[in-house]
Parts: sequence; C-alpha cells; structure tokens
Amino acid sequence: MKPSVKFSRLGLIILTCISTILILSATVDSMNHQDKDLSLSRVQKMSGKYVFINSEPINEYEVAFEIKGFTLGHFDTPDEISNFVVKNALKISGKDHKDFDGVIIGSGKVDIAIKFK
Repeated sequence: MKPSVKFSRLGLIILTCISTILILSATVDSMNHQDKDLSLSRVQKMSGKYVFINSEPINEYEVAFEIKGFTLGHFDTPDEISNFVVKNALKISGKDHKDFDGVIIGSGKVDIAIKFK
C-alpha cells in the first residue's frame, strides 16, 4: 500500500507544479499583451510614399511642404483620396525639387508632405 501512497503524493506534486507553470505562463502572456500599444499599425505605401490618413507617424518628422486644393466629398474611397493627394505631392515635389517620405491626410483642407528625421 505504501507504494501507491508515494505515487499519489508524487502525482499531486507534479500536478501542482504543472498547474503553477501554466498559470504563471498565462499571467505573463496577459501582461505582455497589456503592455503593447494596440493602436499601432502598418501604413499603406503609394508610389513609394507612406500615406497616413487621420493618423500620425511615431517617428520624428518635419513638414516638407503643404498640399492644398483638396476638396472633400468627391471621392468614394480612401484609396481615391490617397491617390489624389500623393499625385499632387509628387507634382509639387518634382516642380519645387522638394523631397518627402510620406503624406499626412487630415481634414482635407491642407494636407502635408513629411520628411523623416
């Protein structure tokens, strides 16, 4: 009878250790998930330029130039808006020899082209 009692105690110890490890693992995973900034995402690129719509890059940047003349309401999709703004930015960039890395599309009145630092 004693061998079965030792096995039960050993089994209980092993079961307790495994349960503790699983609980700690789940707690660490939960803590890691809470530390993440869930608002981060990848942005789309058009013509090799980053497009930020109603958002802002995390990396530091400076305003390269403004993109004016954007009229809200005559575009059906965000892609159409992005294409329009990026094309205008590329025209300005070529004409004025101003380099830029992306555009920030906001209210639609004045959007900006940016250059990362």
